[in-house]
Amino acid sequence: METLLAPLREMEEYTQLRLAVDKGETPVTVVGGMEAQKCHMIYGMEDLADVRLIVTYNEIRARELLEDYRLYDKNVMYYPAKDLIFYSADVHGSAIVAERLKAIQALAGDKTVTIITTIDAGMDACVPYEKYESQRIRIEPGDLLNLEEMQHKLSAMGYANVSQVESEGEFSVRGGIIDIYPLTEECPCRIDLWDDEVDTIRRIDVESQRSIENLDEITIYPAEEMILDDSVLEKGLISIEKERDKTIQAFRDAFLPEEAGRIKNM
Repeated sequence: METLLAPLREMEEYTQLRLAVDKGETPVTVVGGMEAQKCHMIYGMEDLADVRLIVTYNEIRARELLEDYRLYDKNVMYYPAKDLIFYSADVHGSAIVAERLKAIQALAGDKTVTIITTIDAGMDACVPYEKYESQRIRIEPGDLLNLEEMQHKLSAMGYANVSQVESEGEFSVRGGIIDIYPLTEECPCRIDLWDDEVDTIRRIDVESQRSIENLDEITIYPAEEMILDDSVLEKGLISIEKERDKTIQAFRDAFLPEEAGRIKNM
């Protein structure tokens, strides 16, 4: 990439821009460049921070920037906004969640990363990062694993319990074998247990269910952004019960005992 950076270093504007950023004289405005030059200029500032955030005005422009920036950095990630219309649809919704979680996972790593997103995505309400980070599971051979607790935790993390994993966000348990298809991975992973000890961890082919490679460890991230652990569910239930009692009392005050009785018996 030195060939791409050399022309920038010959520009006085680029030198002044780097000096301003180094001194903390931000924000800095840069005007006059063509669309194709913007990613080039951004890449020229890449070494100034481990995490770089590019925010644009809509999804179409974000996708264009994503493709352009891949010329300079193949590991660039896109963080989309939640699609409120199709968010509950299995295919469309899970694809959006997968992209968002991959970006979050990249931020959790030690490598430098560039995230491209939109203003709408930045305004979405999100679970605190610490909450998401605390839910991840790291497993390596030799670890002791309680199968029942593992199933319960995977379900709480948004994974669906199925007979055989075929798509992202699923897991299955057969005897001493746990198959998990993380939302952020290209292939499912198989954990073989010897009694309650992890014997091996392998990647498997989703079609043939055969092993592809052995792994020294695996980190499993949540398959949903909204993590409903026991404390969250308990708070939600208390809130629902309070709202129910309030509604029952409102019907009684309005002399509608039949409606109040229906709510109470639900």
